[in-house]
Amino acid sequence: MKFFMDEDLLQRKTFLRKLWLLWLPMMMQSVLSNLLNFIDNIMVGRLGSVAIEAVSNILRLYMCCQWCYLRSRSLKYTVLREERLRWGKENIPNKMDL
Repeated sequence: MKFFMDEDLLQRKTFLRKLWLLWLPMMMQSVLSNLLNFIDNIMVGRLGSVAIEAVSNILRLYMCCQWCYLRSRSLKYTVLREERLRWGKENIPNKMDL
């Protein structure tokens, strides 16, 4: 029984190591992005409140466009995946044959 526990611990360590290797670049990117936004706000803040409002409005528009783009891509891949899953279960005619 102890053998299985040691193997489980070893698997957990390798899993946590892989998780750490995935997490670290994402965390660094997030920190750098937030730092860039903070420095941007400091630089724009010297221009006045109207400039900060303008940057805020543009960033809100940019985030909406980015969200729509990413959502459309994920929807596209979801549809493609569902078509491939159904392909094996039903006789779906080829779109070129229609």
